[in-house]
Amino acid sequence: MISSALGFALVVSGVGVSGAASAAEPASLVASYDFSETSGTVVRDTSGAGRDAAVVGGTAWRGGSLQLTGSNHVKLPDNLLTGQSAATIIIETNPVALSGAKFLWNIGGSGDNATGQFFIQPVAPRLAISPTNWRNEQSVTSTTRLAENRWQSVAATIAKNAGGTTSTLTLYIDGALVAQKTDSTTALSDLTTHTMNYIGRSAYGGDSLYQGGVSSFRVYNAALSAGDIAAASATDATATASEVVAGIDLAGANAQSLSAVETDLVLPTTGGVTWTSSPSGIVAADGKVTRPSSSTAVTLTATATVRGKTATRTFDVTVLPAPSAAAQAAKAAAALVLPSVLEKGYVLPTTAQGLPVVWSHVSGAGSVANGSIATAPATGLAAATLKAVVGSGADAATTEIPVRIAETGASRLATYTTSKNTRGGDDPEVTRSAHLALSSDGTAYTPLNSGAGVVFPQVTGMTEQTNGTTRYLGSPYMFRLEGDQGYGLIARRTDASGAADTAGALVFTSPDLVTWTERSFLPLPGQGATGAVSAEWDARVSAYRVVWTSPAGSALTGTTTAFQTVTAQGAGQQPGGRTASIGVPYAETASVIPVTAAEARSASDQLGRVSNTGVQAPKPVNLTAGDALTLPEKVTADYSDGGTHDFRVAWDTSKVDAMTPGTYTATGTLQRTDTNFPLVANRADPHVLRYTLPDGKKTWLYIATDDAGQDEFFIRQADTIAGLSSAADNRILGFGLSGNSVNAQLWAPELHVVDGDLYILFAANAESSNWWAGVQSYTMRLKPGGSPLVRADWEAPQRVVDQAGQPLTTYGQGITLDMTHFEDNGIDYVVWSERVVAPSTGPAVLKIAKVTPKASGSWQLASPRSTVAFPDRGWSNNTTPVVEGPFVIQRDGKVMVTFSGSGVDWTYAVGLLTAESGADLLDPAVWNVRNSSIWSYEGAFSNNWGPGHNSYTYDDDGNLLNVFHAKATQNGSRDSGIRMVYFRQDDSPILDMTDAEWLAAGNRTVTATITVTSPVKPSVQMVTGSRCVAGKATLFATLTNTGTATADARVTSPFGATEANGIPAGKSKSVTFTTRSTNLAAGSLTATVSTEVNGTRVQDTVTADYAARACG
Repeated sequence: MISSALGFALVVSGVGVSGAASAAEPASLVASYDFSETSGTVVRDTSGAGRDAAVVGGTAWRGGSLQLTGSNHVKLPDNLLTGQSAATIIIETNPVALSGAKFLWNIGGSGDNATGQFFIQPVAPRLAISPTNWRNEQSVTSTTRLAENRWQSVAATIAKNAGGTTSTLTLYIDGALVAQKTDSTTALSDLTTHTMNYIGRSAYGGDSLYQGGVSSFRVYNAALSAGDIAAASATDATATASEVVAGIDLAGANAQSLSAVETDLVLPTTGGVTWTSSPSGIVAADGKVTRPSSSTAVTLTATATVRGKTATRTFDVTVLPAPSAAAQAAKAAAALVLPSVLEKGYVLPTTAQGLPVVWSHVSGAGSVANGSIATAPATGLAAATLKAVVGSGADAATTEIPVRIAETGASRLATYTTSKNTRGGDDPEVTRSAHLALSSDGTAYTPLNSGAGVVFPQVTGMTEQTNGTTRYLGSPYMFRLEGDQGYGLIARRTDASGAADTAGALVFTSPDLVTWTERSFLPLPGQGATGAVSAEWDARVSAYRVVWTSPAGSALTGTTTAFQTVTAQGAGQQPGGRTASIGVPYAETASVIPVTAAEARSASDQLGRVSNTGVQAPKPVNLTAGDALTLPEKVTADYSDGGTHDFRVAWDTSKVDAMTPGTYTATGTLQRTDTNFPLVANRADPHVLRYTLPDGKKTWLYIATDDAGQDEFFIRQADTIAGLSSAADNRILGFGLSGNSVNAQLWAPELHVVDGDLYILFAANAESSNWWAGVQSYTMRLKPGGSPLVRADWEAPQRVVDQAGQPLTTYGQGITLDMTHFEDNGIDYVVWSERVVAPSTGPAVLKIAKVTPKASGSWQLASPRSTVAFPDRGWSNNTTPVVEGPFVIQRDGKVMVTFSGSGVDWTYAVGLLTAESGADLLDPAVWNVRNSSIWSYEGAFSNNWGPGHNSYTYDDDGNLLNVFHAKATQNGSRDSGIRMVYFRQDDSPILDMTDAEWLAAGNRTVTATITVTSPVKPSVQMVTGSRCVAGKATLFATLTNTGTATADARVTSPFGATEANGIPAGKSKSVTFTTRSTNLAAGSLTATVSTEVNGTRVQDTVTADYAARACG
């Protein structure tokens, strides 16, 4: 018997227990699984046929059942029903989270590859069969729904009807027929592929995994009768009731020892369990404990009821008497927790576990008055110690709690989830993430990250072959890490509806509110399905104190140092004063902490909207009449995050007369590329390149995926970016690679100049079959001297190959697409999206490798490939688990890769990878993957739904441009657009900065004051004269410097020239010329004079006449 094997008291009513399968199974039994294993991944076939199954993605054995957690599934043997025309499948299951697209089981092949499948979709519930995929399904839906958290028998039969042209599909729940289709045109024998036989996994890679318990699964190659199915349901009910009580882990469900019960107990009820106790009055049916006057042994009896069949199991616990007043006060004082950072006005708790608390200030910053923080430091965070006296009189207990006090007038940082997205729609993959908002006064809050989520739980169980399960969070609580290590966030893990999906908490940490790291899932013993969870650093115990809520609503507490496990300590109390309604549209109740002005500024700078605050005015220009006017080529604009951007200026100098002295004003227009959307309609994955033609002329080239058929490439050419909108299409490839328009996908082209040659990197269907599951990465080179617009000037496409010269994936089993090229530290790299599509479809991931570009033949990888990003957050795993469309920005010693995630619908969004230039870029560890998207439909542009697949180019003014596609309406076409890119102070790009944020209306022009002055001349006077010396005439000149700076002069006469340099201001210098003649004719002297004025050397010419003289 099961009870004797398990070693505890087990009583079963009804039929004797011998496992899920009856002792007299029909001969048509193919395989039977009773899930009685307790460890390992093998699920043994108890039919004797040896068709064992395997658990994939992690085991969760429950003593007679397997829990499918949303991360795991069961892989059944291939070909269980190959060639059969009839079958029965019976499963005993206890569903949870019945929402979304998921299969209870699948027999056959892949929906993605259209190879046929027979399955149950449990949400409807619906039984269906298709020879291909959803397009050709034959199905029947029950009006009787499956119930969550209750064991049910679900059976399906299929059999050919008389004549063999149709089949009958029949669906049973709990042994009763609930739906039937008698005219299915698809038979089980029509399915020829039987390699995707699963329990809990869909035939479609994008669907979620099933969640719930499974205690039996049987496959028959005949359609059992209604009576047989009813009997099987009854037999399974008896076995399941036994397994339910056998699987109860009462000790594991509680945070306290069962031999020393002090607070309410958690009594598991999953699977239809009810509880009684003896003696009565101590432990109630809901686990509420009334402590006796002395230690008392209590026997608890769990009764599981499944479809009228019951089983019971007993547990012995000891309930301790109520503690003394002193002991109660000491325990309450030890469990008392405060936020580690408090602010002025914070109201300290007045009770601790029902006992009064009186507070005082012991030392450090701030003060306490009337039970609250009365004063605070002027700036920053300052240490303080507070004292709490818990209880009263001689029984009171005292504890001193170290805290920090935030500066006077501290700002507030809130974290929250939302009921709707910022557009007012439903999208739990993004709304069930942690959002952040800032307030300077604790009243008006401004959302960060444009109102989109900042902290997303990681998808669990994701590998390159398995899509895993999307996780959600609820009731996030923000706290400070120890010292100055940063911030922590703890939250309930929930399903898409916001309901808790397991006991425990998600924990994230961040040094800066931008880069978040998810810690391991933190189990919380005895946690209920509702209620808050919090964490705070408690310096008294040098650990984080975690507080959670029991099923009865009471607070439980424990400590942890690394958020791996919690040491439970019994009753606790949630820290107060940290929840608020913040007034942000659709925001649910928020957790709020105080932050300093510097911390608030940092958060806003890194996650807030950024806008132009001014333009630095050009310096006045002084110009000497007649000189050339030179104005600054660029001016600097200032932004709210402390950043700047240099704009080239086009100056209007038409009102400046550089020849005439006076004061003038020149007006300059800041040169920018404003948002242009749509640039080209119905074109996705766009790329724009500034290209130099063979004749030396520069032009703009544009290429994109043509969404009219996705099977042709066109290049446009224009003199301006705006001109691309109306430029002619020049067809350079299509249909597909072969000219055949069937399965002729041509996707995501990019234009790259590599080693002087122009290439197109693109994805194409290599063999014109397999639909999207056949695309592979290619390059195509422009012949030297050729025109990009002429089809004949392009060489034949070449498929990119690996190091061994083989295709990157085997055709039909994997796809590669969206390849891009960049160079770092002299090394050529490619980054692309890769996806396993057979035998089942996995997530699309980003890979990187070194590459050897080749002018002839295929580009070849020059290294092994590395996986650097998964679609493992709600935003990137939203409607499809995909990351794709990588493109590189290199800036300030960083290599940044923007990429897109989710399906190519309105949920498409942009993420960011960052590494240091020169690092080993093939090492995934050097890449930082941002937790949240940097641009989504929740951005600033209401007409940018599903934005992404970015590429970048520089305009002629040096501005980096984001070339993207988006949808003008939620379900509209994918249209190309272009917009300037701003970089925050941490170098992360803003891709949705509005034109008004880029430049305020009053800052789009600047003026420069130009002062034109008369030419400045040296101030030197020259006096000439002559005299007779020894009968000969001698000529002289005296130069007087009347200016303020030293002057130099060169005096020229008919008798030669001489220098008179270094004449100080206010001084004179004379020069003489010997004529050697007795008679001197009248004439003149010329002095070329130079001096320095305002840093510039200027000169003038001075002439003076002299009279005739006779000396003989």
